[in-house]
Amino acid sequence: MLRRVSLSALVQRVSAGAVIATDGRTIVVFSQQHHILESNQRARNSPSNVWIEDWEADRLGMKPEPGALPTQLVLDKQLELFNFDQLLAPPEVMEAPKHSSYSSRKVYGERLQFELNDRAQRHSYQSKWWITRGQAYKENLQFKANARSSILLTKSQIKLFHSSQLSGGEALQQYPVSGGSRRVYSKKGEAFQLLQDHIKSNDFNSGLYFTRRQMEFFKLAPLPDQLPVVQEATTGDRHLIYNVDQLEDPHLALKTLQRAPVNVPTFLLSGEPIMSENTRKFPKTFRSNYWLTGRDAELYQWPIKESEKRRGVPFSTGSSAPVQYELFNVEQLSNPDEAFARAGLFIQ
Repeated sequence: MLRRVSLSALVQRVSAGAVIATDGRTIVVFSQQHHILESNQRARNSPSNVWIEDWEADRLGMKPEPGALPTQLVLDKQLELFNFDQLLAPPEVMEAPKHSSYSSRKVYGERLQFELNDRAQRHSYQSKWWITRGQAYKENLQFKANARSSILLTKSQIKLFHSSQLSGGEALQQYPVSGGSRRVYSKKGEAFQLLQDHIKSNDFNSGLYFTRRQMEFFKLAPLPDQLPVVQEATTGDRHLIYNVDQLEDPHLALKTLQRAPVNVPTFLLSGEPIMSENTRKFPKTFRSNYWLTGRDAELYQWPIKESEKRRGVPFSTGSSAPVQYELFNVEQLSNPDEAFARAGLFIQ
């Protein structure tokens, strides 16, 4: 199963993408043209706008051609941090001598020292330990009421290979990618083959797809007379529903949909309370009150933890009718440039 593949599958007539690394993982960003990537692409006389990070090319077994050198980029990245003083019960660690990252245990650089010192003085923070929201979530650390993060701009250096520099790299451009999560669809899922067939039959250059719900959220519209590819799922009158904490990366799902904590069981995708007696059977052991079906998790490419796949809660839909999902390729939309830009908006 392909996950977290830093793949910018872009059509020729729209802007090439950039890739930003955050907190040890890599996310596709379709929103901005980078002049270095553009000039390097022209120098290679290639129509492909696909770039992949060096370590992921190695992980996928794609060997660079002899003498191929990666393109190095330094990109702006937003860093969202909380001070230990903003936690209800911070971890018991020896106090850091300078402003430091709790996740890496490393001291921040000189520029960040200046900025964090300014934030600490402004808010009377005593601790010099800082933590990201995702790290706090993973360690079950709770924030004080009304805790607000400190947003800082920093630099991230990455190394990218162009698809034409890799053996088998041409296949990357047409991998089906979810417009909602920016993740490559799993090769083992039905959606991957369905969308790949749709790409080939329509001679699309890009693999980026949006469901109608995603298009509504992003305020996108299809071109007149464009037909979507239809994916059907027979759910029956009972299917499994999962808590967001059962996902491999709960923080990514919550952040992508900009969900704030809620006090009642709520559908993750719609943000609407679950009006069903089934909620009485929901386990009370989870921290989050957001739930989604296994089908939705697959559609958005948010993998469920292997250990949790059999622990979903049977949930009555009240109908045994098949559920259909309509997906549009980015080239079927009225404004592909806007679609690529919207797909990158959630990246922090």
